[in-house]
Amino acid sequence: MWASIRPFDTPLAPYILIWSLSIVMILVPPAGDIFNFIDDLQSYPGNIFAFATTFGLFLIRKRRAKNGILPTEFRAWNAAIVFSLASNVFIVAMPWYPATGGDLGGDVTFWYATYCVTGIGM
Repeated sequence: MWASIRPFDTPLAPYILIWSLSIVMILVPPAGDIFNFIDDLQSYPGNIFAFATTFGLFLIRKRRAKNGILPTEFRAWNAAIVFSLASNVFIVAMPWYPATGGDLGGDVTFWYATYCVTGIGM
């Protein structure tokens, strides 16, 4: 069912699933805290994955050089990898820094880093 392209030559079941989940995410959360929480939560696991991917690329490049394997034809610039790694560290670490109002000083009425903990748990 998930890989079928019948009857319209498109994977209709995954499209319907994504569409229905999008509709639920738009209509179900009430305005206010929960909406802000879900909005912040959506991007945090992706930021962790981007950091892990960039760090993995850095490790693979260092191990290939250590083992004497020739570089591939296409290579990202070292400066681009370092900049990406630094920006990903910033994006992952900054939500843990409390707002000016303290533990409850963010845009929600509960602990400001709840979505970070939930994102790591996911």
